[in-house]
Amino acid sequence: MSETSRTSSFRKCPKCGEIWESREAFLRDPSARLAGYQAHFEQPELGLLLFHHLSCRTTFGIQARDFADLYEGPVYRESMLESDGCGQFCTHHDELGQCTVKCKHAWVREVLHIVDHYGC
Repeated sequence: MSETSRTSSFRKCPKCGEIWESREAFLRDPSARLAGYQAHFEQPELGLLLFHHLSCRTTFGIQARDFADLYEGPVYRESMLESDGCGQFCTHHDELGQCTVKCKHAWVREVLHIVDHYGC
């Protein structure tokens, strides 16, 4: 593999080595399914979207910032994790639901929804 193709691909499966040349190809691949989210409470862009690669039965994470451009809405500055209105979605790895709280993590919840329904 040339240096150019190595740096131009989107992701490589850490177990089987399958390469997705673009994010589009990755998101459209039925063998790569969104499975969860591991929040980073200080810096949401560093949180991990967790994917199951069905072909080799592994799970791996991709940072939320790699999908941030899919979201075009507001980004809030404060964490509302401890507030009464918070459903604590970000504390559960397998919870992919959207959140209505205006929190600094809200944009990632929207990205999860976009990724989960990509191409539908």
